[in-house]
Amino acid sequence: MPSKIEQFVQEVDESYPNNAADCSYVLQPEIAIITTIDLSHVSALGGEDKVKKAILDVTEYMPNNGTVIISADDPRSMESRFNQNVISVGIVNQTADCTASNIVSDDKSVDFIINYLGENTSIHLNCPGVHNVYNAMFAFVAGKLSGMTNDRIRKGLKCYRPMSIRQNTYRAFGKTLYVDCFNASAKSVGAALAVLKRMRPRRNGRRIAVLGDIAEIEGFEEQTYRSIADQILESDIDLLVTYGKDSKSIWDNLRCDVCKTINGCHFEEKEKLEKYIK
Repeated sequence: MPSKIEQFVQEVDESYPNNAADCSYVLQPEIAIITTIDLSHVSALGGEDKVKKAILDVTEYMPNNGTVIISADDPRSMESRFNQNVISVGIVNQTADCTASNIVSDDKSVDFIINYLGENTSIHLNCPGVHNVYNAMFAFVAGKLSGMTNDRIRKGLKCYRPMSIRQNTYRAFGKTLYVDCFNASAKSVGAALAVLKRMRPRRNGRRIAVLGDIAEIEGFEEQTYRSIADQILESDIDLLVTYGKDSKSIWDNLRCDVCKTINGCHFEEKEKLEKYIK
């Protein structure tokens, strides 16, 4: 790395075995952020335990005086054991080392207060979604560990903007589109539905959710789509459109007494889906 570089940040995922371990070997990171231990890529990796190992491998070559930042609201992360120092962030679990409070979110932004090391710092993010509060807390703690001031971190977070097809909002044909079309899981779908719920349709407008299949969850399809169905029931959507071979299970998991209140349909042919949406 050039001598002018202050910090190097590397994204690591568990999409295939040993990926995180290889990155850990090369980088020997001083700080590791584990956002959540979910079931993404569970079939590709061969089971829930192997998913967890693949994620935790990022700490394998960390020095013992390094720091792992985890979510206090994620049970799998909290039950894990680390050789390094651990700092937790939480919204539900207010006993975490770093917490968030006074969260106010709309369809464009979210404001909240971070409490860390006895200091309260007000944060404004120019992107919607309570899930981004967790991301901001992870970044805040990593910044503090790197010697940054609260004000510098606050200003940096304010400048953040989502990119491309991940958690981004667009205007097209007089409609507002919330686009989250990359590497979905039940949690990311739930986060997108939560953002959609906070969007205020114009007069006579509707909230429409278009959901596709989730890949690499063989053996966990039932619990995944049941979880999505449960989140749909809380989402206040007006129309549900599903696409793909497996996403039909969402409809199967919606309780019969509730199905009548949710309008929508399922498609397995892309051309018919496009025609219907248009």
